[in-house]
Amino acid sequence: MRIRVIWDYGRVQIWRSGSSGTVCLASGEASDGLALTVFLEAHYQFLAGSRLTVLVDHPHLDHRLERMPRLSRRMQHQLLEQRLQKAYGKESRSWAALILPEQEAGMQELRLVASLPKDLISPLAAWAFKVGLYLEGVFSLPAALAKVTPEQATPEGRIQSVQAGDVSYLVAQNPQGKLLFFLRVGECPDDA
Repeated sequence: MRIRVIWDYGRVQIWRSGSSGTVCLASGEASDGLALTVFLEAHYQFLAGSRLTVLVDHPHLDHRLERMPRLSRRMQHQLLEQRLQKAYGKESRSWAALILPEQEAGMQELRLVASLPKDLISPLAAWAFKVGLYLEGVFSLPAALAKVTPEQATPEGRIQSVQAGDVSYLVAQNPQGKLLFFLRVGECPDDA
């Protein structure tokens, strides 16, 4: 059984996916990492014994494109850490980098780096460790939606609307169907 928690601009939902489909088990509000852990603690009966993935879209979530030379993984990690320190100063941030499909041949890789202040997710990680939950990770919701959007080659590229609950995102693809960018556009009208 897989559990996904979607924490989207203060709104939290717990989703379970299995062979019988996907169902929302609980929903509520959480303004910060502490409130998120309080919400999850109150709904622990849905989480016990499962793998937990948290998908986040938050005003403090930041995405950056970084060109990386083809170096060892350790050297690339150190280079990304240095670039994040230069961009955010001493602010402690958690981040993950997704290698994007090659747009052109060359000696560099293009990476999408998603980062979030550590104080937003540290309470979640500490709580999961304390209660013995297997936390697969905390990931960017818009980047995850863009990643699962089917690639479709079109002569001029395309921009597709993707729904995540009541929120809509635009995912742009180049003529080969590869990801160009994504953008949160907000609440969806009821008649959409």
